[in-house]
Amino acid sequence: MDLTILQVIQGISSPFWDGFFIAMSQLGEEIFYMPFLAVVYWCLDKRLGLKLALAFVFSAAINTILKGVFLRPRPIGHPEVRSIYTSTAGGWSFPSGHAQGAMVFWRTLYMERRKTVWAVTGAVIVGLVGLSRVYLGVHWPSDVLGGFIAGWLVLTAAEWIENVLPPQRLMTVMLVLAGMFHIYFILTPGAGGQIIGLLAGASLGIAIERRWLKFNNQVALRKQAIKVALGMVVVIGLRVGVKAVLPSGGLSVYLCYLIIGLWFTAGAPWLFTRCGLSPRS
Repeated sequence: MDLTILQVIQGISSPFWDGFFIAMSQLGEEIFYMPFLAVVYWCLDKRLGLKLALAFVFSAAINTILKGVFLRPRPIGHPEVRSIYTSTAGGWSFPSGHAQGAMVFWRTLYMERRKTVWAVTGAVIVGLVGLSRVYLGVHWPSDVLGGFIAGWLVLTAAEWIENVLPPQRLMTVMLVLAGMFHIYFILTPGAGGQIIGLLAGASLGIAIERRWLKFNNQVALRKQAIKVALGMVVVIGLRVGVKAVLPSGGLSVYLCYLIIGLWFTAGAPWLFTRCGLSPRS
């Protein structure tokens, strides 16, 4: 059944659809999430930005663990499957990380804003991200379905915990989970260095920002544009610079994304306040 559905979807293959579905796949990747979250956190709503980021990162960590449990091979290399854009297809196949991440991200956004526009936008993007992974031949259809279900279940569990526990205990639970993820990734070489690094850096940055910075992101549009441009230039510089200085390997990836997570949540807000681009609350 998986192979039949995949072949039907790939029946429309053409250069146009290749480009289209690569672009749709990128809506479930770092190239989309980082600028989007930067705009939300630095310019619009700190609380929403943090919630989206933490939901996505925790979900990605769980997805990595699930892949390590199921150990399902990807369709890449199957004689009857055409696979392209395979640079985004590292690790095991089930459940799809793109599908799970998109479900968690856009459902979180809708639950926070409760507006029809976000429900429709999210449904379209989540569907296209999932479809793209099958068209590109990097996931089986059941991988994508599993990603959607996993994302829904993860977010449902997170919402239940958030409603049941007071804020102090909720923070304790998050720290315990973060510690458990660190232990898992330490014991599983090569797994999830990006995700766990982001989680560590963002957690540290959140604590620093709340304790000492408390920046106000509500400023004039011109300053907002400067903040996003400046902040993202530094992100690109950090990625290039850290990789150039540190040797390749899992630890380097971890440190690179730890620094990026710290920059997003504390480094950039500190710079914005120092440069007069954001006042302190």
